[in-house]
This record gives sequence, C-alpha cells and structure tokens, in this order.
Amino acid sequence: LASSAASDVYKRQEIWLHKKKTITFAPSKGMFAMIQLNDPALKRALIEKHHFQEHFSLDLEKCSVLLRCEAGETLCHSGEIYPKIQLLADGALIASSVSKSGKLHCELQYQSPNILGLTSALWNKPAINTIEALTPCLCLSLSLDLYGEALHQDTKFLNYACLYLAEHIRKNFIHYEQLPTRLAQFILREQKDGYFGYNTRLCADVLETSQRHLLRTLRSFCDRGILEHVGRSRYRILDVSKLEAQ
Repeated sequence: LASSAASDVYKRQEIWLHKKKTITFAPSKGMFAMIQLNDPALKRALIEKHHFQEHFSLDLEKCSVLLRCEAGETLCHSGEIYPKIQLLADGALIASSVSKSGKLHCELQYQSPNILGLTSALWNKPAINTIEALTPCLCLSLSLDLYGEALHQDTKFLNYACLYLAEHIRKNFIHYEQLPTRLAQFILREQKDGYFGYNTRLCADVLETSQRHLLRTLRSFCDRGILEHVGRSRYRILDVSKLEAQ
C-alpha cells in the first residue's frame, strides 16, 4: 500500500510538472471545490490519529468541519485572504507561486499531518502561495468567522502556531546552505518510514538547483552508504546520523 501511495504521488507530481511547462500566467481565481463530509466517526479518528486536539482548547469534534478535495483541486489562491485554518489530515498538497515573468515555481510539498493558513486566517494576511491537492485530501477546517476570537485567546493554540511558524522559518534557512546540506534536511523532513520518494525534477525545483546537480548529489549519498536507490526516484535511508551531519 505504501509503494502504491508513493507511486500515486509521483504520478501527480508529474502532472503538476507538466502543468508548470504550460502555465505562463497567474492561475485564475475562483471558488474551491472541497466537499463537506458528514462522518463524525472519521473526523474523530483523524483527530485522534494525529493528536490534533493537543494543540487546541476548542473541541475540534464540535468546531471543525471535515472536508475532502480531489487531486488537482485548489484550496487557496496566492494573494487572497482565506479565513479558515486547515488541518491536513490525509493526503499531499503542493504550494506554488508564479514569478513576474510568469514561471510557476514549487515552494514546498505538504504531507499530512500539517496545518495551513495560519498567517492568512489569524492576521488577515494574503496567502503567499497557491495551494493545490496532489492527491485526494482530507482536511479539518476551522472557520475564523466563527472561532477567530476564541483562537486569538487560546494560549495552547497560539503557542503551537508560534512554534510551527518558527520551525518553518528555521527550515527556510537551508536555502542558504550548500546543496548536500539542503538535500539532506529535505530528505529527513520528507521521508516516510525510512524511505524518501520524490520526483527529482520537482525536488530540484524546491531546492532551487538543476536536476543534474541533484542527481549527482543523490549518487554521492548512495556511494557513501547514506542512501540506497531502490526504485524510480525512491531511496532507502541507510545512515540517519550521516544524513543529519551533512
């Protein structure tokens, strides 16, 4: 199942990369196609699985709405203010931006569990990136119109939000490091159960390097016994300590 899921994400990454080649303008803005699910048992299971309730004083079972979106659908457009916090409970999302020259650039990929929309929702700031679903996704949505005041006074949630944003800033510092360090940190962040599977063209775009340089660095990691190449764009981590030391 894990291999099948990884293959599906790879295919979706390929579709996104194909779109990247064809887009020469900012994506149009419109409504989002997320579907509300009335499934209290599933909502409860997702909250418990990811320990989401630990970060909120609000009762998430009562206050959140369970939403589903399909691969390729847009959750949020760059430049818009989206008054909802989304807890990504299942699936993968991609954050992108369009340069002034019209080029589409992948900023990062979100894997579940994750949280989106903090600055836009809490502080009324426009979204920096457009967020699209790479795979079918399940999200728990919190409306700021209904619960904004309570969240602004929820010290448990605010501590979590500050920690999350601080960690996000810390991760962005890897862009100033050499590629082996950036790649090693990226692998550690994106790995699942000791395996790293990522479309190399998309990975190169995220790390702002060429695909050739990226593949050369991955081969170097394999030659040094840090990684093992086990399939198309898929690697097994052999030595975590060496990866962390890069």
